[in-house]
Amino acid sequence: MHTIGEDCCNDCDMLETVTLPKILKKIPKSMFFSCDSLKMIIIPETVEEIDNCAFLGSGIESINIPDSVIIIGLGAFSLCRELKTVSIGSGIKQIWEEAFNDCSSLTAVNINVEYLSTDDHYYNGKTYYGGYGKNVFLGCSSLSIKEKQKLRKTGYKDRF
Repeated sequence: MHTIGEDCCNDCDMLETVTLPKILKKIPKSMFFSCDSLKMIIIPETVEEIDNCAFLGSGIESINIPDSVIIIGLGAFSLCRELKTVSIGSGIKQIWEEAFNDCSSLTAVNINVEYLSTDDHYYNGKTYYGGYGKNVFLGCSSLSIKEKQKLRKTGYKDRF
């Protein structure tokens, strides 16, 4: 199995653009933590999981999460204050607590599922509870009423 270690790129101030390898299945914990200059990343269709705090506090401006991604971890994009647009593919089953917490510039979120079910799901032989965690979009103060309503239709119940 091909892996990249946790925290491997955190605090890389000069990192601006990243294309992840097509053999990658998981973006590890805190991989791009506090990468202020990181503006763009290309996630391949092989990635199934974005782990906890993977992009926390990075400078990313938009993110396209492919259909292959099943799980977005706890705080994965928290404090990404430059993040304006998010597109989440149709494979998503679970978005953990505070995944996009305090993304104050976020104006558009497209989740390509009708509803995030809270039924049990299986991933790599493990059972996990699907759907939204708590406060996924808390502090996303730039979301319009229309965007908030769109998120509510997908099952999001917490505060913004």
